[in-house]
Parts: sequence; C-alpha cells; structure tokens
Amino acid sequence: MNSPLFRVFSYACGDFTAPPVGSRVRVNFANRDLTGVVVAADPDSDISSGLKAIKSVLDDSALIPPVTLKLLTWAASYYHHPLGEVLLNALPGELKREGHAEIERSRFLLITQEGLAATPKNAPKQNELLDALKQSTLISETDAHTATAKRLVEKGWAQWKTDIAQDVKNFGPVNAKTLTPWQQTAFDELTKALQPGEKPVLLHGVTGSGKTELYLQLCAEALHRGEQVLVLTPEIGLTPQLFQRFEERFGGLCVAFHSGLSNKKRVQSWLKIRHKEARIVIGTRSAVFLPLTKPGLIIVDEEHD
Repeated sequence: MNSPLFRVFSYACGDFTAPPVGSRVRVNFANRDLTGVVVAADPDSDISSGLKAIKSVLDDSALIPPVTLKLLTWAASYYHHPLGEVLLNALPGELKREGHAEIERSRFLLITQEGLAATPKNAPKQNELLDALKQSTLISETDAHTATAKRLVEKGWAQWKTDIAQDVKNFGPVNAKTLTPWQQTAFDELTKALQPGEKPVLLHGVTGSGKTELYLQLCAEALHRGEQVLVLTPEIGLTPQLFQRFEERFGGLCVAFHSGLSNKKRVQSWLKIRHKEARIVIGTRSAVFLPLTKPGLIIVDEEHD
C-alpha cells in the first residue's frame, strides 16, 4: 500500500487464487480500502487464519514485471524509503486506484511489399499516404485519412494491424541517412557496446554533429533483436522535438512519457510499454521506472543536464 510504513503486510487469499507477484489487489487497511501491490505469494501457506482477506484482485497477470519490481525494491532499500510508497508512486495515477488496466487498442496502417513498389496515377492523396508509409512504415488510424487508407487496403498496398509486435523484427531503418565516416566509426563502436556484458559508452558531439541519427540507427538494431529502447531527456521541453524525429522514423512504435501528459495518456503509454506494444519510449527521468520487459538500449540524451 501507499503507506509510510517500512514493512509489508500479509493478507489471506480468501476466495481468490493466489494473485501473481507484481499484480494489484484491493485490501482493507486501517479501516480504509486501498490498492496494494503483491510482492510475495505463498498459495500453500497455512498461516492465513486470523488474517484479513483480499477484497478483490485487479490484475490477471503481473502489472509490474519482475525486473522492474527488483529495481523498485532495490531503490526503496538504497534510499531508505517505504517500499509501498515506491511501488505505488512508480504507477501512473489511474493505476494507483481501483481501475482495471486495459489498453485502448489502436489500429496501425502497415505498408505491404506491393505498396512499396506502387505509384498510383492521378491519385495525389494515395501517393501522399504511400509516401508517408514509406517514411514511417507504421501510421496510427487517427493519423491516416480513412477513405484514402481504405483504397490502399483494397488495392493490397497496405493493411491494418492491431498487434504490431510480430512485425517489429522485419522493421528496417526506413529513411535512414548515409552516415559520415566519423558517424560510421562511432556507430560500429556503439554496436559492439550493445553486446551483453559491455559497459556504458559516452557519445560526445557538438550540437548538429549527427548524434540523433546514430540514436535512430541504433534503435533499429535493437528492434531487430526484439528489444525495447528507452531514451531519457533532461526536461519536458526537449521531449516533443526528439519524439517527432523518432516518430517520423518508427511511427506507431514510439510513445512519450512525462508529467506533461494527461492521466489517460500516461496510463495508455504505461500499459503499451508493459505489453511491448510500444517499443521505443521518449521520456524524462521518471521514465526510468517504466515496466520495460525486454530493455536492450538506454540512451541518456544531454547527459550533462
């Protein structure tokens, strides 16, 4: 629970199967109904007599994955802070309460092989949408002109996708720029550093030297391996411009996460990250506690700030 106490509390499962570690439950605590996070469960325990029973289980599976739970537990210990407050404060506001964690499904328009070669005549809107798809590969339904998208789908030049995860490994560095010799040298060294067991690497360059293009091409490498990417910026004001660059390259695979977003947007971004529907996250420092289930690359932009 989100309480200032330095201990955990035990509850009986009651009529429920033992909830998974990392899931949320509703319990009665000090005569109040609160949301808590399960940090341990023993379905075979015989010590439940005399314990209060869980009132409801809010999640069918772990909302906080094991790797994130381990990080939050370490942070609570290292900073001498109550574990309950750390766990609950790592969740978006809506998930601290009783609401169920459900993703609002979005459809994405995905270009086909036939679409890559298509050049429709006397159809400027179709050409415009095809060009956008060739640049970004994935475009959300809200950003695609419905009638034009329908025509592309009818012709077999594009298709709607709800689950985009399976297409990520086929995602190439669309619209990638040719690297300069210095960029290529840096890219080769950074690619080596992405191997398991390697240490962090500092990429130093003045403004306009092409660091962002290296970030983008490194992200494509991580996506090919089925991994997620976290890009940290020092302040909210720098997020929109950087997000736009990533969205132009990777389309619907990107989400932003910072305190300037609405509660609804933060929850949806959080859930898409948790379920690997979002593969690239652009966020401020609080994004370090997001539930990336398979992080492969962390970029700390403007690290000196």
